[in-house]
Amino acid sequence: MAPTLEQLQAFLKTRPDDPFLKYAIAIELKNLGQTQQAEAAFAALATEHPQYVPTYYHWGQTLELLGRPEDGVATYERGIGIARQAGDSHAAEEMQRALMLLKDLL
Repeated sequence: MAPTLEQLQAFLKTRPDDPFLKYAIAIELKNLGQTQQAEAAFAALATEHPQYVPTYYHWGQTLELLGRPEDGVATYERGIGIARQAGDSHAAEEMQRALMLLKDLL
């Protein structure tokens, strides 16, 4: 296991409800090429902390990497709505661009 991933998992044991740590673990899994595990981590994060906006952009990208573009579209759309509710226009716009690019490929 990669040192950063080990450290994040150790931190999570001390703060098991911290959405940022769960997000960081999912990102690290994605960066390590453990795409299936990353997708599962993002899905769990979205279930446990559905209002955590950063989840959706990287989850959508991960679904694209897994060859699941329709699921990526649904994830970006969900994330855009959550970002707008949170007043995070930057995240909403970023996901909107990713969504448009993905739809162009379908």
